[in-house]
Amino acid sequence: MFKHNMKESKTGEVFIKDIERDIFYDLLHYIYSGRTSVPMTENIAQSLIAAAEKYNIPDLKKDCVDFLLTRVTEATAQKIFQMADRYYIEDLKEECIQILLPRIEIKNVIPLIIWAHKKRVQKIKEAALQFIRKNFQAVCQSKDYENLMFQFPDLCLEATRSTYR
Repeated sequence: MFKHNMKESKTGEVFIKDIERDIFYDLLHYIYSGRTSVPMTENIAQSLIAAAEKYNIPDLKKDCVDFLLTRVTEATAQKIFQMADRYYIEDLKEECIQILLPRIEIKNVIPLIIWAHKKRVQKIKEAALQFIRKNFQAVCQSKDYENLMFQFPDLCLEATRSTYR
């Protein structure tokens, strides 16, 4: 880059636009010290996983995954799952699934089955279908179920048919 006839060789500067400045600083700090410069949070860990993946820093990725494995909650599981899916982090995906499975209830079953259907998370989808089968009357009276009929008629049909198995 600096040895060839490129803009960077003339200006002496490289602009990295796809990583936030603070995350890149943490990445560099980790490379030189083996730790991040700030306390880890779920958001920082997810951003650092993306940076570690891009710049092939497996130790940083592992440290961030280990951090996230202990902090997945019902509120964060879907977001963390999506990031884990993007970077092929199977143990983190499985942890997210295990957090969500026992928490399926009337108030969240429809949003959860829609999410599982879109993201192709078969374990969650099957568990949600089973929950709907057992609680069909209560579920089908919800506003979410009505929205499911209009927004995802194929999924609604699958859920309805599952009650007759």
